[in-house]
Order: sequence, then C-alpha cells, then structure tokens
Amino acid sequence: MMNLKEDILNHIASHPEWDLFTKARWIYLKTCSFFSYDWKYFYVSKEDKRKIYQLELDIENIETTDIICSTWCDLFVKLLNLVHIEAWTVTDASLHCYVLFKIDENIYRADATKGYDFSRVKIGCSTNGFYPFK
Repeated sequence: MMNLKEDILNHIASHPEWDLFTKARWIYLKTCSFFSYDWKYFYVSKEDKRKIYQLELDIENIETTDIICSTWCDLFVKLLNLVHIEAWTVTDASLHCYVLFKIDENIYRADATKGYDFSRVKIGCSTNGFYPFK
C-alpha cells in the first residue's frame, strides 16, 4: 500500500522553484510511471466492467496499480487540486475519460490512457496525452 498523496506533496515541497505547470507535468509523469492499464477491462462481463469503471482509489492508501481512464482521471484531478490547480474530468461519447486543467488562462488536456502514456513513460518515450487544449 502506498500513500500517493504524501509522496507527491513531499516531493513537490522539496522543489519550491517549480511553477504550477511543472508540478502538473511531474504529477502526470509520476502517475504514468506508477500505474498500469487494467487490460482485463476489455475481457470481463458488463457487470465487472462497471465495477472497474467505477473504481475509486484512496490517494492515501493505494491498493492497486492496475486502473483504467476513469480511475486515473479521478486520481489525477484530486492530485492537481492538492497543489491548487483547477482540474476536472471530461467523459466523451464512448465513455472514455480525460482531464482538463487550468493554469492562469491556459487550459491543458491530460490523458494517460488513450495515448499509451502509462507504457510510454516507463520505457522513456515522449508522452502523447499531455498538451495544450486549444
């Protein structure tokens, strides 16, 4: 079990020079390196899919690292809010979730699952799912 909230806040506190964008980027990379996509979501019954989709993690007591878009978004929004970044989850017509967050007047999109950033970060590739939104 891991206290992700404590880990993130302690690390960010050790970098007082970081601006809000740098904090958001670091949290994005941290979550991508820590979590993995729960591929069983594609192979289970509708009832089990619903359970996986609705999974909520306690950021002070992480018990699993296999998650899907909805859980990652909930987690990422909570973590950004901890460092005073306004963020919210958007769900598209296919029920895929991603996060929009605002720093100053700029809005950014973060989507760790659709662009395979969970895997890309682990092998040192650039990310696909973290960019300005308009």
